Amino acid sequence: MFNSLTFIQVPVCFMYNIKDYRKNNKFFKQNNLMKLKFLEKYSFKKIKLLLKLKFTISLYIMNHKINLQRKLFSTNEKEVIEVLKNISEIGYPEIITDLIGLYSSSQFENVKNQIYFILSNLKNKNSVSYFIHGLKLETNPEIRTQLISACWQNGLDYSDYLEYFIEIISKESMFNSIEAFSVIEGNYTNLEESKLIELRSFVKKIKKETVEENLKLLSEVESIIS
Repeated sequence: MFNSLTFIQVPVCFMYNIKDYRKNNKFFKQNNLMKLKFLEKYSFKKIKLLLKLKFTISLYIMNHKINLQRKLFSTNEKEVIEVLKNISEIGYPEIITDLIGLYSSSQFENVKNQIYFILSNLKNKNSVSYFIHGLKLETNPEIRTQLISACWQNGLDYSDYLEYFIEIISKESMFNSIEAFSVIEGNYTNLEESKLIELRSFVKKIKKETVEENLKLLSEVESIIS
């Protein structure tokens, strides 16, 4: 039998009014035996019903995401715009990588503009890993510049990926390097000292492989994280 009521406190609130629940809860703290009697009296049927409801909602959300992803690559511009509005309102970080792929491949200017707006205004911290994955997959230099710019514009925490942005400064165009510098500048303060030490070591190491025109910018990185 359970010796704690923690995980059923929310369902209990559905069964009884708040005042009665608070009275019971205060009493539970004084007498564990009463917890067991309470659980026996009010069976787990309602709790099971709530868990079933939670599963149903999760299944709906999963199907909804799959449906959005399918429609995202439709040849119907209006349908894609409608899907993007839906994504903008609801979120779904898992779709970010697909959005980046569509941003690169779409022939519709309105679609591209809508996607860039979404990417530049992301607020869900869980979007970061999906964004970085999409960025790594993208090979078009101009698209990469825009995506890196969207990173610092949305203001999310990319501190776990600063080495990657340092690599961009080391190896890519000046345009990409400048955008990557902005990301580093806005995120390095989120790192603990031990991580900063590792980052300084990484900068010194990668300097040897850096294209000459980007060395000055890499030195700026070295300066701000010192």
